[in-house]
Amino acid sequence: MLVDGLDEVADSAARDKLVNVLANWASDDNSPYRIVLTTRPIEGSALAPLQRIGAARYELQPFDHEALRQFAVNWFENESLGERFVRQIRAAHLDELVRVPLLATIAAIIFEQHGDRPLPDNQYSLYEVYLKYLRSARSHEPSPLDQACGALLEHLGVVRLETDTSLVAATLEWAARHLPDSPGEDLVTCLAAVGPVTRRGDDLRFLHHSFAEHLAATAKARLLPTEFAPGQPEFARLLHAARPDERGRYARAVLLHFTRLHPAEADVLIRWLRANNAEEHLLAARLLAGHVPASTEVVDAFLTTARAWAKTTQYPALRILQQTSRAAHHPGIAAGLPRSCGKRKALGSPVSKPRRHWRHGCAATSPPRLLPTCDRSSMTSRSPSGTASARRRPCRIVAVKGKPPSGGCERSSPTRPRPHGNAGTRRWCWPTSMAPPVLMRSSR
Repeated sequence: MLVDGLDEVADSAARDKLVNVLANWASDDNSPYRIVLTTRPIEGSALAPLQRIGAARYELQPFDHEALRQFAVNWFENESLGERFVRQIRAAHLDELVRVPLLATIAAIIFEQHGDRPLPDNQYSLYEVYLKYLRSARSHEPSPLDQACGALLEHLGVVRLETDTSLVAATLEWAARHLPDSPGEDLVTCLAAVGPVTRRGDDLRFLHHSFAEHLAATAKARLLPTEFAPGQPEFARLLHAARPDERGRYARAVLLHFTRLHPAEADVLIRWLRANNAEEHLLAARLLAGHVPASTEVVDAFLTTARAWAKTTQYPALRILQQTSRAAHHPGIAAGLPRSCGKRKALGSPVSKPRRHWRHGCAATSPPRLLPTCDRSSMTSRSPSGTASARRRPCRIVAVKGKPPSGGCERSSPTRPRPHGNAGTRRWCWPTSMAPPVLMRSSR
């Protein structure tokens, strides 16, 4: 039995009940079921019942350089075009984002549509361009309902994240409130035609859960006051929710989308975060890594703060520098970096040269043990082509879904699951909350 997307169950009580049922089946030697459960990382104790029965864990690995190259060749069926796609990925500094196969696929589609135009250089723009492409690629004639589809899709994104309500039922309810003179079924048909939802039986379903997250973040951002004020309850709650690593991902997306809707507020937000403590500095670095549209002056000021963290051995420094290095990948930000880095000779390397990447300065001032790297020998990186990297002793498998990687790992994983149960019986171990997407399977 394959149960896909546990993380997409919005009702936590229903999710806990489902996990308990699956754990009972998997642990029953007389059960006719063998269970495969997939999920993106879930914090808390949602998977505790599977941990208690000793379930085995597999982590789906993101694309490495060779897998991305092979993906490009297979997608375009032309090696030279595939190589040009990979070069554009490098030029747009999308290397980390496209390690997630979904984002690599979106980038490939946009590359085909853009021709010689450069690719967007951040996840927000990738999704926006792709959603625009889906709308423009529709085969039906333009309809007055098309204008309503944008607002409705954002509403459905919120519905999918917060409830397990049928999207068709949510559409009909929304139409009754906002378009009382239009048949709701016509709106359902229009949605299925423009994407990013599709018909699945009698209901609608998002092509991927991340589209719902993107649209919901925009919908939530529209509800915020138009000017950033940390003392206002809406922003205070959002800033607090944005701090945790995994659980704060959606709240950070709302902040990012808010600055896209109100670009002038990006500087106000980053300045306020920089004026506060370590948690706010880390949040600022994460938002800059997501390409918040801050000005060069504000980015320069934050880089001064990041350099100060680079000279310490305090724990937050590692994560702040990781995120700031990701931020420096973006051309709009990187343009101001050499000027900032050249102001301090303490960086220890000639970073004042034009185009020199700021992360070299970070590395030069960081303590030797500040930026550890994972021992990749305990991982498996499989590519669709079955290259030599796929023949290493497996511990993890290729990623199919999950958030874009955040750089180096902070913890290593065991080379194989700890054995549980009788001989010939395989059961499950526990995925860490910081892990990439997991595939869990139980067999008798």
